[in-house]
Amino acid sequence: DYDGFIASKLAAAPPAGFDWPEENLPAAMKPHQRAVCRWALRLGRAAAFLAAELGKTLVSLGFGAAGAAYTGSPSLYLCPLAVG
Repeated sequence: DYDGFIASKLAAAPPAGFDWPEENLPAAMKPHQRAVCRWALRLGRAAAFLAAELGKTLVSLGFGAAGAAYTGSPSLYLCPLAVG
């Protein structure tokens, strides 16, 4: 049937990240930002499509800091020229 056909086309990426303690995230994060950041860290590769003024920058900075602390290598944060 059609639903089975569509379901067979779905591909899920296996988690490639790590679990990071909530207390090690920036203290300035709000609960929803902590949840999104920890979810992205567990997944290992994710996009945080938060609406305006919900703290995308803090989530991405927390993600980078946690990744750098976990791996021991620096993190590079880039933004488009039009944003900067």
